[in-house]
Order: sequence, then C-alpha cells, then structure tokens
Amino acid sequence: MKKSKSALFLMELIIVIFFFALTSAVCMQVFVKAHTIDVNTQNLNNAVLWSTNAAEVFQEYGNSPETIGKTLASDKFDFDESSNIVKIYISGNYKPTTKENAVYVFCMTFSEDTRMDYLKCEYGFVDKEETVYSLECKKRKMQNEGDKK
Repeated sequence: MKKSKSALFLMELIIVIFFFALTSAVCMQVFVKAHTIDVNTQNLNNAVLWSTNAAEVFQEYGNSPETIGKTLASDKFDFDESSNIVKIYISGNYKPTTKENAVYVFCMTFSEDTRMDYLKCEYGFVDKEETVYSLECKKRKMQNEGDKK
C-alpha cells in the first residue's frame, strides 16, 4: 500500500495560507490606524494654526470681531452681532469657504468687561458637535489718561 504525501502537503499549504492571511489582516489594521492618526494630526495642527493666528490678531486689534474676521478670512466669514460670534467655514483642504462646502468650522466668541477683552476660539467639524481644539485669550484694555487714578 502506497502512502500519499499530497495530504500532508495540502495541510502544510493550508497552514501557510492561514498564516499569511492572519499577518496581512494585522498589517491592514496597522495601516488604517496610521492613516487615522495622520488625519487627526493634520486636523489638530490646522486647528492650532487657526487659533494662534486668531489670538495674535486679537492681541493687535482687541475686541473687534469684524476686523479680525476680515483679517483671517477676507470676506468668507459669518458675523452674528447679537451674540458677538464670528464663524469661518473651512474646506477639506483647510481653506476658507462657504458654509455649503465646509468640512470644519472655526468659531470665535468675543466678550468683554470693564477691564478685559476676551476671545474664545473653537475649531471643530461642521456636521458633528466634536471640538478638535479650543483656545481662550484675554487682553487688558488700554486706559485713557482720564481713567488713571
């Protein structure tokens, strides 16, 4: 009676194919995770860039929402005078755009009291209530000569 070696070869082949399938599945998960981390890092970097730019312009102009909006985004911003909020809509390639084409929204909320001007910047997604980055700034108001004691 002859023994067939093809059964043993077939078992080895199945084990090798299973091993490569398992290895490729792990590699795909690693690549997907790396891509997700890359996209999140790009979003965070852009959010920090917009927020620091807004903070620098705020330090220059103070509590002047329209001037700050024009400086950051030309005419591509919405200003709500009743709540003192400026919204700049940003496209997928991180440029100011219209609300319909936006992926992200950069929201600046202005407030003040007798001695300080305040700015709160929030950068997030248009379709989600998720904030990617938030920054709060304050600036002391300049005193007039008559206000000094």
